[in-house]
Amino acid sequence: MLSTLGCGATATVYLSRHRKLKTLCAIKCIPRQLAGSSSFPSEAIFLKRLHSPGIPVLYDFDEDENTFYLIEEYVPGESLEAFMLHQTFISETFLIQIGLQLCDIFFVMHTCSPEPVFYLDLKPEHIIVCGESIKIIDFGSAIFQKDTKHGISLFGTTEYAAPELISSAEVSFASDLFSIGKVLAFLSRALQNKCSFKLSQIIQKACSPSVAHRYATVWELKQELLSLKPDPCQSNLLKSIGVVSSHSGVGATHLAVSAVSVLNKNHFSSYYIEKNNSHSLSSMLLGNGQFSEHNGVFCYQHFHAIRHYGEGIVSPVPPSGIPVHDYGVFQTDLIEYHPDETLLFVMGSRKWELEQTYAVGEQLLNRENVVFVCNYGDMNAAKHLARYFHRPIYCFPLDADPFCITREKERFILELLAIKGGHKLFFSSRKGLRNSVVPLESLE
Repeated sequence: MLSTLGCGATATVYLSRHRKLKTLCAIKCIPRQLAGSSSFPSEAIFLKRLHSPGIPVLYDFDEDENTFYLIEEYVPGESLEAFMLHQTFISETFLIQIGLQLCDIFFVMHTCSPEPVFYLDLKPEHIIVCGESIKIIDFGSAIFQKDTKHGISLFGTTEYAAPELISSAEVSFASDLFSIGKVLAFLSRALQNKCSFKLSQIIQKACSPSVAHRYATVWELKQELLSLKPDPCQSNLLKSIGVVSSHSGVGATHLAVSAVSVLNKNHFSSYYIEKNNSHSLSSMLLGNGQFSEHNGVFCYQHFHAIRHYGEGIVSPVPPSGIPVHDYGVFQTDLIEYHPDETLLFVMGSRKWELEQTYAVGEQLLNRENVVFVCNYGDMNAAKHLARYFHRPIYCFPLDADPFCITREKERFILELLAIKGGHKLFFSSRKGLRNSVVPLESLE
């Protein structure tokens, strides 16, 4: 047992590590008198039958005279409820993506064989945001369809529960759809712009107090959300960032370390992953005795890192979050193998560096999601490079310590990555950074 993940009215969940396999798992402890069954908790049956990327895997089950133990997949990340606490706003695309993933998970439950499953307690607290996906936890209130006819008492969270759950009327697939609609309504309150008319209609129909006026199946709701055609380029879910340089020593590692530190300080879980043989991170580790190491992850202040140990040694897999890959000096195969990754290109701007900078930059001009960054706080060099490449150049402020988060650096990193409360890792346009960017119109 490592720590307590959560404690509710009927169970306590612990984060645990398997002694031999060295893997993490969650152990849910349910007292026998609260399990609802003298022989086997129903939650274990649901997890055993349901197979979806959005539902935790049940690894094992055990019991003693007092307690049932469910050994489940550990789901790293944070609840949607906690996630929204540090969002100033979200995009409509993000809301739609959450809705579509919920529909996929509930489709698995509602079509489960031999008996459909009703979840009946969907709320932001039970939705875990982990990387680019979500998972639903806590099946303590779930029931099989056949059990709705036995007059058992049904409980849910009042704010998200369908009216028929509260009144003890007969439940149906539409009862879960009501809760999905309520979750989407919860997210809609944080939209950057006013909710579109079509999306507003979808949410209202899903949340209708009348069962007859709601969607009949989760498939119908999914098709309605798909009709909104979300732009995949504007995803609010977490993405991958790469940092590459034109030359050795121009600041790729410095920018990568700074980005990870700033992201973590602002509650965007992030990990530096060394993807080069320069050993820059190793030099930092050796020169700083305050680093701590846990399960292969090195930590110092807000900085978390995974070392590159060389060929033949498998590096540990980081927990969920935004990976920041430090590729070091540019190599052509980056374009081939990582076409979807957002790439920060750090350019050498001294006279003897320009020829190589031009050569590498020209190879990256046609690649999507590349941000050109001039180091050393040299605005004159940034203006020259903006003229040459005919695109905006972002000028990283002069900075001595990558681990120290100054107000200027924090503002630069957050606006560079367009993260102002919405995880908007999308680079086609940027506003702000007025003292750190050379826009094309200023050169005309």
